[in-house]
Amino acid sequence: MKTTLFVRWTLQAASVSRVLTLLADLAAKTRSEPGNLLYDVYQSESEPREIVLHEEYVDAEALAAHRQSPHYAALVVNGILPHLEKREVVVARKLL
Repeated sequence: MKTTLFVRWTLQAASVSRVLTLLADLAAKTRSEPGNLLYDVYQSESEPREIVLHEEYVDAEALAAHRQSPHYAALVVNGILPHLEKREVVVARKLL
């Protein structure tokens, strides 16, 4: 069954440019994963430090593979997470 995530990050003020650069690389690599269906990145118009990711994977195993990939470790765990003030991850099921 398809797995959908909505992820909201609040970036540290001094890290916005750095994280956006890493996100461009992360998005390209994630979109090339066999189990990825969608990887969209949004930035708040009123608060540039707020980033929202909309991710879809063919199933939970594809999401697990994404989280275990070398690019996730390098770009997210080691590159982006240290520059966040806040992180919220919602795994959602489409209702309508």
